[in-house]
Amino acid sequence: MGWDSAGAQLASQIATLTVNPAYANLLGVEPALRKEDLAATILHCGVYDLDAMSKLNGLVEWGLKTSLWSYTGTKDWSATYAGATMSTIGFVTGDLPPTFISGGNGDGLTWLQSVPYSNRLKAAGVPVTELFWPADHTPALPHEYQFQLNFSEAKDAKDRTLDFLAAHVRPGR
Repeated sequence: MGWDSAGAQLASQIATLTVNPAYANLLGVEPALRKEDLAATILHCGVYDLDAMSKLNGLVEWGLKTSLWSYTGTKDWSATYAGATMSTIGFVTGDLPPTFISGGNGDGLTWLQSVPYSNRLKAAGVPVTELFWPADHTPALPHEYQFQLNFSEAKDAKDRTLDFLAAHVRPGR
């Protein structure tokens, strides 16, 4: 299972409720997948800690905050049930599947979301394959850089993602 941006948050949430019965119960959701059905997770440029998002400033951050306000129905979204349960970083267990996680060095979400989430996964014993770029890497790689195939780094992300899938997903699965 994998997506990017807000979809990466959804993928992390579906994976988490699939392997963590307490989280599924908290959400009031009966998982459609079984733990053994989930071979791997691919997360590009996602959001996994909404509380950290509440501390951002600037135009892009204003857009993110406005979207979350719109989604949850309140300006104080980080302190709500929705904000707390959308944040999968606090519900990580070692039962999550192998995970590929990436983000561009010019995307603030990489440092605020993807790197901390990757660290939490590794601390829980989840096999993690990372593709992050140094902060001073040029060109600075923006949000969803992996779709901008004019960047050689996007081609590298595609190749590394396909290699990860080949290593973790059996044919017919």
